[in-house]
Amino acid sequence: MNKELNNKIAVVIVNRNTKDLLRDCLESLPIGFSGIPYDVWVVDNASDDGSREMVRRACPDVHLICNAENLGFAKANNQALKQIKQPFAMLLNSDTVLTTDCVSVLYHSLIDNNKAAIVGPKLINIDGTLQPSTYPLPQLWKDLLMNFKFYKLLPAKMQSGLFLGSFWAHDEARRVGRIKGACLLVRMDDIRAVNFMDEDFFFYGETHDLCWRLWERGRESWFDPQAEVFHLGEQTSKQIWTDKEKRRRMWRENEKLLRRHQSSNVVRIGIVIKWISILLAIIKEGVAGFQEVTSIDKELLKVDIDWYNRRIKEWFGFKFGHLSGYYFRRRFYSIRFKKMFNQKFNICSSFDFDFKTEIDYIQKELIDKWNKSEYSRTRTGLMDFSCVSILYCIIRIFKPKLVVETGVANGASSTFILSAMEANGIGKLYSIDFSESEELSFVPRGREVGWMIPDGLRNRWLLQIGRTEERLENLLKQIGGIDIFLHDSDHTYETMMYEYNTAWPYIKRNGLMLSDDVKMNTAFDEFVSDVGSSSVVYKRRLGIVQKVE
Repeated sequence: MNKELNNKIAVVIVNRNTKDLLRDCLESLPIGFSGIPYDVWVVDNASDDGSREMVRRACPDVHLICNAENLGFAKANNQALKQIKQPFAMLLNSDTVLTTDCVSVLYHSLIDNNKAAIVGPKLINIDGTLQPSTYPLPQLWKDLLMNFKFYKLLPAKMQSGLFLGSFWAHDEARRVGRIKGACLLVRMDDIRAVNFMDEDFFFYGETHDLCWRLWERGRESWFDPQAEVFHLGEQTSKQIWTDKEKRRRMWRENEKLLRRHQSSNVVRIGIVIKWISILLAIIKEGVAGFQEVTSIDKELLKVDIDWYNRRIKEWFGFKFGHLSGYYFRRRFYSIRFKKMFNQKFNICSSFDFDFKTEIDYIQKELIDKWNKSEYSRTRTGLMDFSCVSILYCIIRIFKPKLVVETGVANGASSTFILSAMEANGIGKLYSIDFSESEELSFVPRGREVGWMIPDGLRNRWLLQIGRTEERLENLLKQIGGIDIFLHDSDHTYETMMYEYNTAWPYIKRNGLMLSDDVKMNTAFDEFVSDVGSSSVVYKRRLGIVQKVE
């Protein structure tokens, strides 16, 4: 391959509220490229610190993409990558500063190795120390060596070769399994071949996943220490999340990464290994009295054990789900739940849940309507009827004036809410639903969102079509305080946590937040822990938390 660069290198920088750092990064580009032609794309994820205005003013030639919301790192990068025509692209974090000729080093390192799809530089902390940036691909036997400290039995050279990271001095060019995404030079043909970055990763894990997918196609990731780049690190994430939230997100994204590329049993064994190692660490520190551990480390250790406790609990809960299903169907469970609900929640009247005749009628009407729809798919989008029965009772007893729900689909749960409001003679329901593609939609072909809702109830119902990230906050600002919020839309961790955190400030004192499918991930448990409010979960599915302030 000709070593002379005849095309510009496309530079992609994703930014969110790092205006001054972004300016420093842009100003370092001529130094790092040292005469090599380049073209810059800045993708701004809904900054409100003047970043966009700074780019327009200081760098008018930059391709600026302005997002109305924070789309995450992978999706924002893809917005630019999918428009790039050049054969090479450099992915840069906004908190990096290039050093002299570093791009030339990376470029020649990449084209000299036909197997290489990605090459990254040595990352330097602001104080001049090394920032480890290379890692192997995960393997169970390496996890065993690491987590149980068996690596200490190995020679130092073997440790560095096996584990990279802080074990290795990053002092020679070599192939690596994964590499930190602060600065990467990539071949666009390879990036297109794996369909760009996986947008299921919001922040953390996306570049490791990219390296792994490339490796599965026989393409390699390389590290070259002759190129150096200063990197501050975590300048965006620390504005959004606390240390505990970042830690939880890291574990969650790491598990997602492993599940993408390893069998379920291997992932579960890895979880057990890590869980045991954390327990041993806690025992060790407990014996030592935490004398050498900072308060932050103690908190993070608590986050670690809490995360893995939940994963183990969910795993065994899934394995023995048929037993819990039997338990949930028994009458004594319903009696116990009603008693627990009345004890936990600060609501004036006691719940007697005596609405069986009303509920049975609504349920029969919905089932009949569904059966007449000639829709054969098993994915109905209908909330479990026992859960909507509880939902109906809550509306009847609590008598809310304003309820907001996300996720309507065919409108079964909406019908129960509106029917209870009609029986109460008070209340209005605001709903948000994203109209999915025909392949993914729960709604039968030719039907509209909420088609099962009876006409006589629609005067209490207002529907907005769009993603909750685009609609929810504006709707809540428009309405003001609400009595009940129900999440029943996309059950990913990101969406659930976003909706919980967005809706919570608008819920009135003693109001309720409800969520379907709370055991799909750890978002509900984490949120309840963060806000410190009373909560119950019905049948391991419908979560209810009350706002008492």
